[in-house]
Amino acid sequence: RNYNSIGIEMCDAKRDGKVMATEKTIANAADLAAMLCEKYNIPVDHIIRHYDVTGKLCPKYWVDDPEGIKKFREMVKERIEMVTKTKMIVDGKEVEVERILKDGTNYIKIRDIAKALDLEVSNKGNVPILNHKQ
Repeated sequence: RNYNSIGIEMCDAKRDGKVMATEKTIANAADLAAMLCEKYNIPVDHIIRHYDVTGKLCPKYWVDDPEGIKKFREMVKERIEMVTKTKMIVDGKEVEVERILKDGTNYIKIRDIAKALDLEVSNKGNVPILNHKQ
């Protein structure tokens, strides 16, 4: 599998007598995994533990509790087509917009783009129409 897979390493810390990745570390790994799944068209159910390849107890907390990898996959799935707030720059001015990042492409609401460009939005059926404000 080392020849046809991508590994994500998470650093663990010992807290309250347990070795575990922090919630932030797991969230960061889920963000990265979602981006890689989108970029390389990897199904979320193909996300596996090191243990599943080598038998090594890694990450041990997900070997001891197999629900952990299931929850991680759900975190990744939620991030793949999640609408997020971000900024775009129009004529040197930062404008807040909502977007979905999919396959390396930003999908931004047309109303956010129109607002940033000082345009009005209407439609003809399901075809958007952008006009300069009068």
